[in-house]
Amino acid sequence: MTLPVLEGDGSHAPRCIPWLDVQVMTTPEGLDNRRQPAGTDQLTWAEVAEMARLPVQTLRTYRLRGALPEPDGYLGRTPWWYRATIAHWLQVRPP
Repeated sequence: MTLPVLEGDGSHAPRCIPWLDVQVMTTPEGLDNRRQPAGTDQLTWAEVAEMARLPVQTLRTYRLRGALPEPDGYLGRTPWWYRATIAHWLQVRPP
């Protein structure tokens, strides 16, 4: 499967797999040499629930009421949040 190049000179061009709705960055050295900034790992519902020590259903209710931060992104229709986003929310949310 050939992936379309969206922009760039080809050495660090983002590539998009349309049906996944995500972008993957590639470098000449490969993905193993790429380092993410602290707090940018992506959390699922279950990981957010574990971090917040709350049931997933409670978090879903919070989201419907606008009490949970908007997701940082989606994988398909599944939301995800950066660890830093949830850590900040846990510090500032009312008890």
